[in-house]
Amino acid sequence: MNELRPPVYEHLNRIGKMVRSAICSLSNSAGVRLQVAGIGSLFHIFLTDQEILDHRSAETANACLLSILDLGLLNRAVYFAPGHSCSVSPVTTEDGAQTTLRAVTKTLESVKTIILYCLLGFLYGLSKDCYAPVCQFFG
Repeated sequence: MNELRPPVYEHLNRIGKMVRSAICSLSNSAGVRLQVAGIGSLFHIFLTDQEILDHRSAETANACLLSILDLGLLNRAVYFAPGHSCSVSPVTTEDGAQTTLRAVTKTLESVKTIILYCLLGFLYGLSKDCYAPVCQFFG
């Protein structure tokens, strides 16, 4: 605890803010609707188009898509803890954060292939309940 002095907290807050902001920008560029909530070094990704204000709005997030996002990130050597309580640590460098953000970029791009499943579901006459919850998150 003696090492956690104001410069360390400033570093944590700066890197955390950069990661949250970048994930929002990356999702907008990829056409994936999500929210990133957090403060300081902490963040959480919610796959919903609703602003996260409380637990009710957080419940609108699509857990299935979050699992797909997590798997894509794991395949790129980025691990977000179960429950998705994410954070940066005092040893997280800007380069390390950029590595994570590159993995997020690639994962968001590949996740868009789910749109094909939505279209296939529609074409093959699957129940709308099967594909509509996924399709709503893509612009």
